[in-house]
Amino acid sequence: MKTYEKLGIFSEAFSLEGEPDDVRFARVGANTGNLVFFRAIRKLFGPDFLRPYDGLHYSEEKLRGYDAFLTTDLIWIRQNQVYPSTEKILDAIRDRPLIPVSVGLQCGSFDPEFRLHPQTLRLLQRMEERCVLGVRGEYTAQILSDRGLRNLQVIGCPSVFFREEYNFLPLPEGEPATVCNFKTFWGRLTPAEWKLLEYFRAKDLPFLEQTCQPVGELQNGEPARYEPWLEKRRKLFFSPEEWDAFLQGFVFSMGMRFHGNIIAMQNGLRALTVVSDSRTRELTSYFHLPVLELSQFDPEKSLRAYAELADPSDFLQAYPQRKQALLEFAEKNHLPIHLS
Repeated sequence: MKTYEKLGIFSEAFSLEGEPDDVRFARVGANTGNLVFFRAIRKLFGPDFLRPYDGLHYSEEKLRGYDAFLTTDLIWIRQNQVYPSTEKILDAIRDRPLIPVSVGLQCGSFDPEFRLHPQTLRLLQRMEERCVLGVRGEYTAQILSDRGLRNLQVIGCPSVFFREEYNFLPLPEGEPATVCNFKTFWGRLTPAEWKLLEYFRAKDLPFLEQTCQPVGELQNGEPARYEPWLEKRRKLFFSPEEWDAFLQGFVFSMGMRFHGNIIAMQNGLRALTVVSDSRTRELTSYFHLPVLELSQFDPEKSLRAYAELADPSDFLQAYPQRKQALLEFAEKNHLPIHLS
């Protein structure tokens, strides 16, 4: 079978010009890190970005103009979550494939008893009848395999492949020029999370935000201590190119955001991902990225010490194999791919 010539993906992630922030946040899934993800998908596979499917704006004739469709709907599957909108897309495109990049299960730890909703399992079964499912990592692959799914391949996250090669800046003497990131300011932070946030505040680091929830909504009664720093140092970008430009002049990124650290690496920075959940642990493990368990964070250590931990050697050694896996996934799914 020949390579598909016409791909579509239902997403408004690149329709952001001239819109207020609340609209732009909605279009990027309430997290600007998704722009890093979608930028890579656009470069790698070249799909048309279509408005989200609602059944009203897409005639059968228009949908027939596409050979296949990509979806990112399943990158963050929580226990017992269902996807009726994705089922509607699968029904509407009839016998053509809806190819996920990439399926991922979301929980605090690698729970072997992850509760995959029967409706979601059936959705994945229908999808694998038409394509090879791209999955996030070995944990997700094992759970899906245990549930009877067989037509799948681990590919990690497409965002990592935006750069075909990585070239890291040398680490200078002394404290490195550093940017930081954190998790969403939601709910009650743990003592370990407060410790990390305080470390960043005390060092007055530029803070790369990805979500729209202000620190003032924290439930711990601590926001007043952090608002002045965040007001002065917070950076939020709705353009990956503007994000790239800001990162010039830095050599190190540290924090809990996977895409925040990946875009830093794309710009030559060393990056240390602080892990506390299955998603970041699964992705960083697959790509052999430098990590620090949140429980092992020590505020007495210098930024220099953490930058030295962010040695990218293992990542660089594994990267050619990871690219090969993505190329194989594209070939099995008859996808055009711009990656060598």
